[in-house]
Amino acid sequence: MAGISQSHRRHAPLAGGEVLGRSRGGRGEAFAARARRHAVLRRRRRRRPADLCVSLVTRCDLYIGIIGTRYGSPVRDDPERSYTELEFDTATALGKRRLVFLIDETAVTAAANAGDRAAAAALPSGDPWAARQAVFRQRLLDSGCSTAG
Repeated sequence: MAGISQSHRRHAPLAGGEVLGRSRGGRGEAFAARARRHAVLRRRRRRRPADLCVSLVTRCDLYIGIIGTRYGSPVRDDPERSYTELEFDTATALGKRRLVFLIDETAVTAAANAGDRAAAAALPSGDPWAARQAVFRQRLLDSGCSTAG
């Protein structure tokens, strides 16, 4: 369920192939499914976000990064890195194959100048960590991983 957003989890498969959602077996079965779902969510909430990121990268065969123009959130217990940097560094340390797509900054600027509000919000000009993002993007280019921009 790692790639499923919270709003879609109620019909997502659990371990063992169970599917959450409406039950045909009556209230007891529906209650049991709901209880299992809440137990899964409670276990996830206890995990630190950084631990979850590392766990997901550890289980993957290929790391794919889509790197935008803004830095993102620093890791709570490691504020010198963003969660994206943590994931990339974990993939690198584990020897995972890495494929990185860098969003073209000039395309974002052109779209923002043409009135695209989403592109305007993605501009690094208002990002307090814009310098960190520039360093991270250059590190990705210099890393030897497959990059496309």
